[in-house]
Amino acid sequence: MRIDSWAPLGAALVGAVFVVAAIMKVAAPFSFYRHVARLDLKLGRLLRVIVPVAIGFEGGWGLALLVGLMPLFTLPFTAAALVMLTGITWWSVKSGKTEDCGCYGGFITPSIGQSVALNGFYLLLVAGAWAFMPPQSAVAMWKVATVVFGAILIGGTAEYALRSEFRTGVALFTPSPLKAGREWKLRWGATTLPPGTSQIVSYLGPDCPYCKRWVRALNVIHESPALPPVTAILSSSRQTIDEFVRETGVRFPIATVSEAKMRRLAPSVPVTLLIEDDTIQEVWSGTLLSESFSNRFRAAFFPLNAANDSSG
Repeated sequence: MRIDSWAPLGAALVGAVFVVAAIMKVAAPFSFYRHVARLDLKLGRLLRVIVPVAIGFEGGWGLALLVGLMPLFTLPFTAAALVMLTGITWWSVKSGKTEDCGCYGGFITPSIGQSVALNGFYLLLVAGAWAFMPPQSAVAMWKVATVVFGAILIGGTAEYALRSEFRTGVALFTPSPLKAGREWKLRWGATTLPPGTSQIVSYLGPDCPYCKRWVRALNVIHESPALPPVTAILSSSRQTIDEFVRETGVRFPIATVSEAKMRRLAPSVPVTLLIEDDTIQEVWSGTLLSESFSNRFRAAFFPLNAANDSSG
């Protein structure tokens, strides 16, 4: 097969990757929102608008490559965009602002080397399609309609999902697996305790003021022999965690997970789990204990009052 006959398939493959990446972001738009926010681009309130627009644009652009719409324009633009995005990814990871490119909504987290290699491969495919681009014909309206409709559908769905998550704190399409009754998985944050041990696991953020206050309650719980020990899970650099420990006086062990995994498990912090027999018994959002655990807390520290309450 001649190279000029299969080269356009390379552009279509890149387009398919863009569409899939956009759909992944639609499934977890808040993860992408947090990723862009960490770049510290001083976007302010515009960030809330830019994120769904960017997701819709990515989906529409991928469809344009997939159906071969206006390749004389889309191919060189795609090549330039890949170079620019690779540079942004390199800068953001090396500066410590992010851990990955954020391309796949946290479902796939390539290393910086893998991300650069993938973008290089995509660039070669696009360059090949550009070099062997066939003569241009009139623009087919079905291609225009497909791209416009697809971009609006993807961007609109991302906006709806993002608004829902801001309102409820729960992802619309990919809610966190941290739910009462589910088996605890070590991949959600390895702890220092053996399996089967009753424990409390709390997802915290070093920049969260509520988490800093919550540490005081967790310290008290951890040091009580009548209550389960505590392990915190953070997604930060070792330096940031050390500063957090010094500032808050953490007295319990700390485990770490990747930024992408934290976005999937606990999009808002603090989130605290009571785990018994390798099963999540309770999930607490914010800084309030459940009623049942509050009773255990009172019994541990104020046994006389707890006894009087139970007898009354």
